[in-house]
Amino acid sequence: MAIWDVPARLWALIRKVEDLLEQQRKSRVALENIDTRLRALEDRITHLEAHQGQVITEARAATGLIVFAVANVARW
Repeated sequence: MAIWDVPARLWALIRKVEDLLEQQRKSRVALENIDTRLRALEDRITHLEAHQGQVITEARAATGLIVFAVANVARW
């Protein structure tokens, strides 16, 4: 290895390290975006779970009304 190869190799190594750091930054940003979206999805699921009891109650009430209406139509 010639003495003038050292700066060129050092420069190439520095560029590779810079590229790795840039890839790490991009990966961090991508992971933060994924984390944000997952948190939003988690919040939506929590909201749906909290209101599922209300939906079941309303569905039962609607079923009761339908049964009542069908029973009254059957009498006619």
